[in-house]
Amino acid sequence: MTKTAKKRVSIALVLDKSGSMDIVRDVTIDGVNEFIGDQKNTTDTDALFLLVPFSTEVEMNRRIVPVAEVQSLTRDTYRPSGWTALLDAVAVAVKELETYEADAYLVCIVTDGKENYSRNTSYADVQRIIREREALGNWTFTFLGANVDAWNAAQAIGIRNQGNVGAFRQTAADTRAAFRDMSAGARSLRSSVSSGISPQSVGYYSDQGRDIVVPDVDVSAYERVQIAEEAAGLSRHPVDSPLKPDDPNYVKPVG
Repeated sequence: MTKTAKKRVSIALVLDKSGSMDIVRDVTIDGVNEFIGDQKNTTDTDALFLLVPFSTEVEMNRRIVPVAEVQSLTRDTYRPSGWTALLDAVAVAVKELETYEADAYLVCIVTDGKENYSRNTSYADVQRIIREREALGNWTFTFLGANVDAWNAAQAIGIRNQGNVGAFRQTAADTRAAFRDMSAGARSLRSSVSSGISPQSVGYYSDQGRDIVVPDVDVSAYERVQIAEEAAGLSRHPVDSPLKPDDPNYVKPVG
């Protein structure tokens, strides 16, 4: 009897390591390692894994590997500092995942702050990236936000399934529970793929899986308001405008 090959799922964990994550540094390390361990122990599909830590810069020295080969996160390899280049990190993750063919792709975003430092990617770029991949039917993007309006932040980058959005308070207990929820969602998604069920048919963080119809975000207006607020000192992070210096709406970095 011919053995049926397992389906493959490629997973990217886009992990905020900006300075404000330092208060939950240790529990984040534990949560990531528990997530990795759970995926190693899930055997109904093969899995590739990519960790994309980001702060002021996106770490580019990591590559996608079989989940069995993933090294644990440590205090030496996870040192929160800097600002939040979220948009660049999502773009890097998608580009790297696409270098290997898979039956399904999962991008898990974890952040505790607003975008404020991307150099190469705009909100419009990320919305397009997510929209085009989701249209293929085998890409899932999830957003887990601490101390932010997670649903509005997720919509701003193009995530429209409310069941794929989670929120948590930045305490040790809530952070630990949030990572466990994320891991359970990944196991469920892999089980669905193994059974031939579309991973987009259910919500990642809820079983309601309802697609929320929302108006397109006015990206230019969104960015202008964000930049103005941060330049006025209304954000906990300094700002380096995602716009380029020759753009009339560009605001010189402060702080």
